[in-house]
Amino acid sequence: MVSLAPKGLTPEPIRTRFGWHIIELKNIRKAEPPPFEEVKNELIRQLQVRKITNP
Repeated sequence: MVSLAPKGLTPEPIRTRFGWHIIELKNIRKAEPPPFEEVKNELIRQLQVRKITNP
C-alpha cells in the first residue's frame, strides 16, 4: 500500500484470509497521531487483555 501512487491500483490481486482483493489508492492524507496521554489508558487496557488471553 505504501508504494502505491494516488489513483493507483495494486499490480496484482492480493490474497488475504477473506479472499482475493485489488486495492485502489484514491488519496493520501497526512494525519498527526494523537498525543500519548490521550491514548495511554486504551493502550494499557489492550495490553492487559492481550496478556490475559496470551499468558
